[in-house]
Amino acid sequence: MLANLENELISLIKTSTVAAKVREIDSLPDLDGKSLVQKFNTSVPAIYVAPASFAISDSGLMLPRYGIALVAKNAAGQKAVRQGDGIAIGLYDMIDAVLAIFNFVSTASCAWRPSGVDFVHDELLFGNGIYAAVIKVSGSEVALPNPIDDTLLAAFTTFHADLDIQPHALPATQTQWSQQNYTNGAPDAQDDVTLAP
Repeated sequence: MLANLENELISLIKTSTVAAKVREIDSLPDLDGKSLVQKFNTSVPAIYVAPASFAISDSGLMLPRYGIALVAKNAAGQKAVRQGDGIAIGLYDMIDAVLAIFNFVSTASCAWRPSGVDFVHDELLFGNGIYAAVIKVSGSEVALPNPIDDTLLAAFTTFHADLDIQPHALPATQTQWSQQNYTNGAPDAQDDVTLAP
C-alpha cells in the first residue's frame, strides 16, 4: 500500500506542467553525503518523493505523510538557484508549482494537501551550489492493509539479504545482487535464513 501511495504521488508530479522543467522525478535515492551530492549534481533540477512518519487514527486508519524534496542548482549563483534565471527553474518556482499540485488534490488512494515547507540547510549541499526544500504533504485517512494470508507465503522457504553497509555499490550493481550476480563486486555482508514450516 505504501508503495502505491508513493507511486501515485510520483505520477501526479510527472503529469504536471513542472515535469517539463526538471530532469528527474522519482523516489528519493537511498544515498547520503558525497554520494547524494554526486547524484544531485547530475540530476538537478529534480523532484523526489520520500515517505515520512505517519500516525494511525483511533479508528484504525492510516494518515499517510510524504515529503516532496525539491533540489536546484545554478552556476549563476545562489540568487539564481532560488529565483531562477529565465533558463533553469529556481527553487522558489519549484515550490510554487508543487504546492499548487498538492493543493487539495486526490489520487486513487486518498486526498492530499500540503502541510508545510522546510528549507534544507546543509553545508555539503551549499558547498556544491545545491539548494533544497521539502514540501510536507498529508493524505486523508486510508484503510490499513488486510492481514497477510499465510497460505500466500507458504512457497517462501528462504530469506536472502545482501548488505551494502555505506552504501558503496552503484544501484545497477545492487540490482545485479538481487539476481545473485556478483561479477561487479560482492556485498559487504550476506545472510541466508531458512524459514521454519
